Amino acid sequence: QMVKFIEQEAEEKANEINIAAEEEFDVEKRDVVEREKQKIREEYERKESAAEKEKRIEFSTRLNAARLRLLRARDDAVRGILAEARDELRDASDKPEYESLLVGLVEQGVAKLQATEAVIRCREVDAEKATAAMRRAEENAAAAGRELKLTLDTRTHLPPPPPPPHDDDDDASGEGGSARAATTDVASCIGGVHVLSVDGKVVCDVSLDDRLRVAFENNLPEIRGEIFDDGEDEIGDGDESPGT
Repeated sequence: QMVKFIEQEAEEKANEINIAAEEEFDVEKRDVVEREKQKIREEYERKESAAEKEKRIEFSTRLNAARLRLLRARDDAVRGILAEARDELRDASDKPEYESLLVGLVEQGVAKLQATEAVIRCREVDAEKATAAMRRAEENAAAAGRELKLTLDTRTHLPPPPPPPHDDDDDASGEGGSARAATTDVASCIGGVHVLSVDGKVVCDVSLDDRLRVAFENNLPEIRGEIFDDGEDEIGDGDESPGT
């Protein structure tokens, strides 16, 4: 009878141990499963965040590229207007009033130098007109009671006039485009002079090219306002979203 009691007691203890072990196993299994689920969720969130970040970077890159294309297009349009204005002044030196214009430019250059002697540098084709303009400027100074001595620079000249436009310059591609690119790369001057100090250290640029550049830069905001509508063709952050 004692043996049976001991066996029963041992069996009950064994059952208790098995039940406790199973319960502990179930708890551990739930913990392991939950930890693995958490790892999967964290990995998914990480990948989702990385994908969203990559999508935003791609969107920002495309947006910036579009902005750069727009800015380049606008810059090309503005430069086109400057080129057209320069083309209109191409034949300015052939007009009768050009010599009088040279007189005014020479006098302005001399006034900027604040000198009684100066050297005049011009295009080689303008040597005769520049000489006549110098004499008139000297006469005007003498009439005003001022001394002025001008010398023509016969050793160095401004670049020559721009070449005449080609008939096929309107063609934006092919040989016409190549011809246009070639002519724009050649240094040229549409007129005017440089007024130099006698020692050549100070140069006052009163060429028509410089005057056109200064006028263009001073009026650039107005020019942009005339040809561009600030409300059009603007690319902003809200125009498209990363999800599109």
